[in-house]
Amino acid sequence: MAASGVPVPEALIHLNHLVVEAALDGLIAPGDRLTLRSVPSLTGATAPFAALRVDVDPAHPDRLRAFAALTEETPDD
Repeated sequence: MAASGVPVPEALIHLNHLVVEAALDGLIAPGDRLTLRSVPSLTGATAPFAALRVDVDPAHPDRLRAFAALTEETPDD
């Protein structure tokens, strides 16, 4: 979850969209465990994204921003 400059209610909306779309796409299923990590941005992530939540960047309405991502479990998890 990229949290820099994102109010909590908006972050929860992005997270909800990511989880619901991932479930509909079959990427997560009942019984799967999800670990939420809040980071300033998704730039520099080392694990490949299985799903990504992108929306208009409120600070730059002419740009898109990645707000949340779903990755495979990493060894550090």
